[in-house]
Amino acid sequence: MHRYDRSDMHDVPAAWYDDPEDPSQYRYWDGSQWTDHRAPKYAGTESKVRNGVVQATWRLGAQAIGPLIGIGALYILALLPALIVVTVGTVQSLEPGLSEIIDELTSDTWNPGSDPGDEAFLDSIRWSPTTFFWVTAAAALLYAFPVSILAHSTAIILMANRHRGGSMQFAEAWSIGLNRFARHAAISMLWVVCSLAVVGVLAGLWILAIFATPFVFVVAVPLTVAVVVYLYPFVWLALISLYTGPTDRPPWRSITALVKPRWATVARPVLVINVVIVGIGLASSLLSLVPILGLVASLASGVAQWIAQHGSGIVIWDQIGGEFDPEISDPK
Repeated sequence: MHRYDRSDMHDVPAAWYDDPEDPSQYRYWDGSQWTDHRAPKYAGTESKVRNGVVQATWRLGAQAIGPLIGIGALYILALLPALIVVTVGTVQSLEPGLSEIIDELTSDTWNPGSDPGDEAFLDSIRWSPTTFFWVTAAAALLYAFPVSILAHSTAIILMANRHRGGSMQFAEAWSIGLNRFARHAAISMLWVVCSLAVVGVLAGLWILAIFATPFVFVVAVPLTVAVVVYLYPFVWLALISLYTGPTDRPPWRSITALVKPRWATVARPVLVINVVIVGIGLASSLLSLVPILGLVASLASGVAQWIAQHGSGIVIWDQIGGEFDPEISDPK
C-alpha cells in the first residue's frame, strides 16, 4: 500500500492508503477525499492465500452447483443461434454446394478408391470464405460477446454471494448482472483490446525471431515470461474485481494495490488452479469423442472450469482483502 504525508493530501493520486483514523486497515482516497471504503490489513494473508484455496474453491462450487448448472445450460442454449448462423455461412462457402456433395457421397456408385472421377470430385471440394460467411461470423461474434458477459457475470455474482454466506439464486444474480451490463461490457472490451494488442506484439516478435533474425529472441523471451508469469495473476483477479467490486472507482487500481505486494503468494494458487483447469479440459476432450456424452461433457466441463477459475478468484480476492459490493456480498 502507498504511504503519504498526512499534512498535505493535495495532488495525491486515487489509491488505497493507510487509514488515518485506524492504522490497522487501509482506506481508499479518490483523489480529492477519503471514501467509506476500507480494507483490513490481513495478518498472515500470505499463508492464507497459499493454503486452502483449492479446497475453498471446490466447497464454493458445491454450494452453488445447482444454479451454476442452470446458468451453463442456458449459456449453451443461448449460443446455439450464433452456432447455427456460422454453420450456415460455412456451408454457403463450400464449392461445390453441400447438397451436391451429399448426393455424390451417398450415391450407390460412390467409390473413390477405384473410380478416378470420384477421387477427382473429392479433390475438387474447396472451402472459400465468402462475404456472406464473414458477415455471419461477425454477427455471431457480436451476439456471443454480450451473452458471454451476462453468463459469466451471473455466475461470478452468484458465487461471490454464496462465498460470503448468502443464498442468492439465479434470478437475483441475473438482475444485478443485467443492471451492470454497460460497465461490464465497456471495461471488458477495453481489456480485450489491450490483451489482443499485447498478444499481437508478442506474436510479432516471435515470428520475427523465428523467420527473420534470432537476435529478437533476446527481447521476445523475457517479455513473454514477464507477461505470462507476472501479469497473469493480476488478470486472473481482474474479472472478479470488475464484476463484484464497488462501482464507484476503476477496478484496476484496487487490483494493483492489493495484488502487487503479494504477487508471489497469489501466483502460486493461480498456477495450481490452471493445472486443474488444463486437466478438466483434457478430460472433457476425451469424453467428447463419445457422441452421447459429448454435450453432457461440454456442459460439465464448462461448469467445472467456471468453478475453478471464478471460484478461486473469488476466494483469493477475499483472502487478500478485496472489497465486494454490498449489493452482492451481503448474505440474503
